[in-house]
Amino acid sequence: MEDEDIVTDDEGDDEEKIVLNESAWAREMTRIATPARVLYELRTLRNLTLDELAARSGIPKGNLSKMEHGKRPIGPRSAKRLAEALTCDHRQFL
Repeated sequence: MEDEDIVTDDEGDDEEKIVLNESAWAREMTRIATPARVLYELRTLRNLTLDELAARSGIPKGNLSKMEHGKRPIGPRSAKRLAEALTCDHRQFL
């Protein structure tokens, strides 16, 4: 187990360790944090329409819509274009 997988509460003498990748929260985030969901959330967080994201990324609006609905995979090239348009890390989409 790696150190970054553990959250430590070091207030006081009793140290409580929570293993994130085994917690119910981590399992739920893995289930809902799909590349499609991440794309939708980042786009809406930045107040962009599909048309605006299409113009910024060079990816057709129809393809973006399919990506957001999980009907089209987000490949490495598209991930990099989306990341540049949304100013984020491309690995979030892979």
